[in-house]
Parts: sequence; structure tokens; C-alpha cells
Amino acid sequence: GRAECPIDASPLIPLLGNEEATFEIRAEHAVWVEAKLILYSQDNAEVPIAAVPLWNHTEGQPFDEAYCTEQPSVEVVTPEEATRAELVTRITGHGETATIDACAANCNHAHHISVGETVFSQDFPQAGLEDGCLDLAAGVTPNQFGPWTLGHAGWCAGSGVTIERQDVTQALGAGQTISYSADREGEPYAAFTVDPEGSLPTIKMASWIVFYGPRPD
Repeated sequence: GRAECPIDASPLIPLLGNEEATFEIRAEHAVWVEAKLILYSQDNAEVPIAAVPLWNHTEGQPFDEAYCTEQPSVEVVTPEEATRAELVTRITGHGETATIDACAANCNHAHHISVGETVFSQDFPQAGLEDGCLDLAAGVTPNQFGPWTLGHAGWCAGSGVTIERQDVTQALGAGQTISYSADREGEPYAAFTVDPEGSLPTIKMASWIVFYGPRPD
């Protein structure tokens, strides 16, 4: 079947810049992928004016104790013209066959981004649930090989990946050191590997601080 997965990527408009922009489509096990970029104006009073990259390992980084505890911090300065700031993240877990707990695809793990003294977290309680991906209205492609209804960490087979948005205006202020850590059940994750040749635990992540400002006249 064919699934259509609209994704609201409006906070990332600053990534387009003012000249040519290059797009890359990455899809695993896909037979046919078609992407359309739809641009439209909602006439909002404020618009995204800058997207500052934070942690971006979109091809996957091993999910282990080092991942959970050794991520570098990022210094972010707020532009003078900014009126609001959002933490924008896209996080997914992968790796099912190598470990005893089917991490990081079918297990819940938490990701914590600290903006100054305030912590913004995201986890995946639907991961591992038998009917966690049984939502055809969301674009899930049914009747695939394997347990396609099983919930995964941040994704479902054939569906789009949601971009998470959290307001960090007050926490960020004029600028802050931003740090990132992750865990499983409150502890750094240590994989119990049962098949070294299998699909190992990985996290794919993209994240930004997006600043908004007044719409130009």
C-alpha cells in the first residue's frame, strides 16, 4: 500500500536560506519514495528567523553508556530581534535483533535537554506495545512483513516522524549553555547483546533551537 505522511516542518524554514537549498531523502527498505515541499503563508505576526543546530546524528549513533553521558554541550546566544524560542527535535530509536530487550527500537528511553536550569524531556512509552503503531490514519502502512503494529521509539513502519516542539523562551533568556543526556529507566543504557551480528541499538537525532521574530513588513 501507499502511505501519505504530511509533516509540519515550518519551524525549520530558516534552513532553506535565501539561495539554493539541497534536499536528501533517506529511506530504509523503501520501494518508492515521493516528497513534496509545500510552502504557504499563514500571515502570522511572527515567523522563524533562525535555526541554531544542536545535536545532529541523523545517520545513527550507537546507543550506549557513552551516548547517554558524554554528549557535548552547546552555547546558544539569543538574537536581539527574537521574540520567542523553541526547542525542535526529531529523535528515533533503532536496533531490534541484537539485544535481549530489542533496544533501541522497541524499548522506552528518555532524552533530556537542559536549557540553563530547566530540563526538557522526551520519551517513548508506546515503544514495545503490541498495538503501538495501529493507527492507519497517521499514515502507517498495514500488512507488512513482521509485527508492523508493534510500537517503536519515535516511528512506525511506513509513517512519518513527528517533529517535537517545546517553548524554551523563558529558560533560554539572552543565552544559555545547553546540554543533552539520555537514559533508560533512569540509568545510562548498557546493552545486553545476544546477537553481535544483529541490528545494534542506535539513536537517530536532529535538533535545533529555533528563534522567532516579527514578520517583516
